[in-house]
Amino acid sequence: MTDVTVRAGRMRHDGRTIPKGGNPPIAELAWIRSSGVSVLIICGSRVFFHITGQGVFFCQRCGGDRHYRRRSGRKFFTLFLVPVIPLNKVGEHVKCATCRTRFHPGVLTPSPAPGERASAA
Repeated sequence: MTDVTVRAGRMRHDGRTIPKGGNPPIAELAWIRSSGVSVLIICGSRVFFHITGQGVFFCQRCGGDRHYRRRSGRKFFTLFLVPVIPLNKVGEHVKCATCRTRFHPGVLTPSPAPGERASAA
């Protein structure tokens, strides 16, 4: 017979648990007891980012030309805090290297000047 105990923070209305900070749990701790042997299993999900490009752009928060990194994220199933199975892509963003603010990738496309119009050829 196997007995499983999950340990975390407060209970939500649907019976799932959330930590005291209010964020969803990154990992679940489960003790599995079977025939006198106890094993601790840590599993969960986490988003990992990788850099897809970098350059210089005008940061709206800093107010100047700053270095940026364009990053793409993917959610992974983790086992013992090690990413094991890639799940789904979560999107892209542009991160200022100075103030670390994240922006939509659309900030990299230059907007036309107020008097300019795109001419149809």
